[in-house]
Amino acid sequence: MIVLAIVKLQMTTVLICLDIDLVCCLTVNFDTACSDHNPATYCNVNWKRAGRQDYINYCALLANDAGLTNICHDQLTRDEIDSAYQIVTDRLVNYAILSFPVKQSRPYCKPYWCDDLDVLHSAMSVSRDVWCQAGRPRDHMSKEYIDYKSRKTAFRAAHRRYVESFLSDLDRDLEDAAFRDSARFWKLLRSRKGKSKSTIGAGISFEGTVYRSREDICEQWAKYFRTLYSCSDDPHFR
Repeated sequence: MIVLAIVKLQMTTVLICLDIDLVCCLTVNFDTACSDHNPATYCNVNWKRAGRQDYINYCALLANDAGLTNICHDQLTRDEIDSAYQIVTDRLVNYAILSFPVKQSRPYCKPYWCDDLDVLHSAMSVSRDVWCQAGRPRDHMSKEYIDYKSRKTAFRAAHRRYVESFLSDLDRDLEDAAFRDSARFWKLLRSRKGKSKSTIGAGISFEGTVYRSREDICEQWAKYFRTLYSCSDDPHFR
């Protein structure tokens, strides 16, 4: 027999199929558009790292769950259906968290990220899920399409604004430290460099122009020191 579970986690549908004794056949679609949903029904699975053994472990947990077995064989009343649905969705997601690799958030990759972007991004994700459930209509008369596009535009505009603000502040700090405190200047560069050779905002301003590539920065430093140690006709030159 075959155990079959179609699960929608992180708006991704997964088909799980294994040749073992039949326990249940479930089709669950999480409604992320509901504002009062249980936070436990969200699972940030790293599908790129998930392997066959992870799927086997997931199916084994489902197959050995006595509660799911009872739900499959019991005659549920109308009042018990909602409770059973909640149990099934919770078990599916909790077992997925135990079985599959989960993505680890790395906030240092986006130092400009803030609570406002979190709210806008969540609203965009919910509206996109509603749009997908409606069949992804592209008619400008479609309420789901208009709502998704408007929320996406709002998120992108805010994201661009925060990035530009962060880069401006970083450029200003680097430029100020370059002329006032060399020790702080190199400390700022090392803090932004980390293990990578290229990081967001690693730029220096020379004569009002910001340069970010290693070659351009080296060339501008060469021009700076060449000018600094060259003779000048300026009477105030010392």
